[in-house]
Amino acid sequence: MSNSERDMRIPIFVKILKSTVDGATKSKILKDATPLTHEQLRRITAELVDKELLRYVDGKRVYITTDKGHQFLDQNRNLEDAE
Repeated sequence: MSNSERDMRIPIFVKILKSTVDGATKSKILKDATPLTHEQLRRITAELVDKELLRYVDGKRVYITTDKGHQFLDQNRNLEDAE
């Protein structure tokens, strides 16, 4: 993946992580965060879980932003503030 492709995904990551701060189902993420298909959301949430930015709570069937995900959000805010 090129740097520009990675940069284009950051806003999507941020929207998903913001949507899941207090926990969210896939349906809520689709509604709140982005106009993604279910398949796109599945791939992206899997990637965020692999990167430990997002955690899936199986018993509750929700995704929750991890501490590392909060750090990612903070870093992204700092970049936005610098522009």
